[in-house]
Amino acid sequence: SNSANEFLEVVVIDTGIGMTPQQVSNLFRTDSAQTTYGTQGEKGTGLGLLLCKEMVENNGGRLEVRSEVGKGSEFRVFLKKV
Repeated sequence: SNSANEFLEVVVIDTGIGMTPQQVSNLFRTDSAQTTYGTQGEKGTGLGLLLCKEMVENNGGRLEVRSEVGKGSEFRVFLKKV
């Protein structure tokens, strides 16, 4: 169950360029190291997000991503309380 007593929820929201559903579905694929330029032209590898997801899941949590092109992205991390 995902009751508030079992998980701590951390939410990070940005108002950047957002992502298409296809880009969101590719975020955690290790075989497609695709990256796009951000709001200020910055470029990343996507490795940080993969590492975060792996660490969270290895500790009984989960990471969710929602995004809309032109509006930004929302990342929710659920960490299991110990």
